[in-house]
Amino acid sequence: MRNKFLLFGLLVGMIVLVGAVTWVGGISTFQGDEGNYYQYNLSNNLSNVESNLSIGIDTINNNITWDNGTLVFSYTSLDSIPWFSFNSSDFVVGINVTRNNESGKFNIPFQASDNATVGTSEIIEFIINATNDAPIFTNIESVYDMSQDNNFLDYLNASDEEEHYPLDFNITFISNNCTHSVDSGMNDNENCSLFDFGFSLDNSSDVSALMNFTPNSTHVGVYWANVSVVDYNSGCPHSYCDNASYEQNLTTYSSELVRFNVNSILTVDASNCTGATVLEGNTFNCTINITTQGNMDSLDFSSLATLRSGRAYTGDASWFYADATDNASSFFYSLPISITPTKENVGNWTINFSVNDGSSPEVVQIEIFVNYTESNVSLDSISNLTLYEAGNFSVNAYDNDLLIQDYDDVKEEILTFASNTTWVNAGTASTGSGNNYSTSLISID
Repeated sequence: MRNKFLLFGLLVGMIVLVGAVTWVGGISTFQGDEGNYYQYNLSNNLSNVESNLSIGIDTINNNITWDNGTLVFSYTSLDSIPWFSFNSSDFVVGINVTRNNESGKFNIPFQASDNATVGTSEIIEFIINATNDAPIFTNIESVYDMSQDNNFLDYLNASDEEEHYPLDFNITFISNNCTHSVDSGMNDNENCSLFDFGFSLDNSSDVSALMNFTPNSTHVGVYWANVSVVDYNSGCPHSYCDNASYEQNLTTYSSELVRFNVNSILTVDASNCTGATVLEGNTFNCTINITTQGNMDSLDFSSLATLRSGRAYTGDASWFYADATDNASSFFYSLPISITPTKENVGNWTINFSVNDGSSPEVVQIEIFVNYTESNVSLDSISNLTLYEAGNFSVNAYDNDLLIQDYDDVKEEILTFASNTTWVNAGTASTGSGNNYSTSLISID
């Protein structure tokens, strides 16, 4: 009987040894750096696993603890630490520490069970080291617009997770990437730093820097710059820290080059055209120079001609320059004007010339006098008539001077019909508007 009992005991001992789930190597430690997503599979820490393995959080025998290097916190649920997760189906721990105040050493107790084992527990250490994150811009534009003769003030703002203040802002203008206005006297891609013209950048607080500039007409142009912000060197916040990264000054650059536009004022110079005297039928050339607000503004041109006498004009009022559109270049556009006035254009004119850049039109007045050349008169031929009693007929006389509409200031052409025979009477001539002829009713008595 004693032998049988001993054999049974040996068999029982063998079964227990084969089925016991074992945590390999005791306490395991995982280390990583803040800012990375990690996955840790707990099944790699187990041996002697039978079927139906299950792993859970063992907060009955041990609490979860978090040591941040100064204080130790205790939790009864992993839900209290949202940057940790545990999938009980595949036994994977997810670690997503993104901020310094989430780093430190975490002791998490796990319990494993299978068909042969009710439960065996082990604490796994997860050490997530704090790292220094680069500062981020909280207020920066891709384009800054300034206007000549107006003071420009604007802020660059940034923040830093670790509050390594004060932050240091920097603007580096690209030395060979700029466009100047024609009137500036400078070549494109030269003199590309606004700092040379009085631009300033001053730290106004730990997280802000003030840009300040009052450009004049010689600074009009387009300038490109790298804009960056640097945090201030500081030591590690606690013992769980990556010193090599934490004690570096980190720089963040704007995701793209920043454009600084120094805009001009829309001006129209028509001094080359105004005050001219032009003879009907002759070609007159002049130039209108336009300074634009933007480098390559789209411009709409139009003109409206009115007689200074106040008399209504029935012809084409845009005869000086018809509606047109074109683009400026380097903040400038030179518009050539070429006109050959006709008889209808004779007169003392005020030309309202308009340039519209889409924001505010600029209108200048151009005064031009178009003088006339005397035209000859011609009369319709009259065929031979045979009359047996009194009668009448109409006859036309032609004179292009009748097309002149500026009667008051230049010329009012009137044709008079007459006959050298007493029994042939020429009636008063009538001239239709816009006609180059007059008609008279001839009566024969």
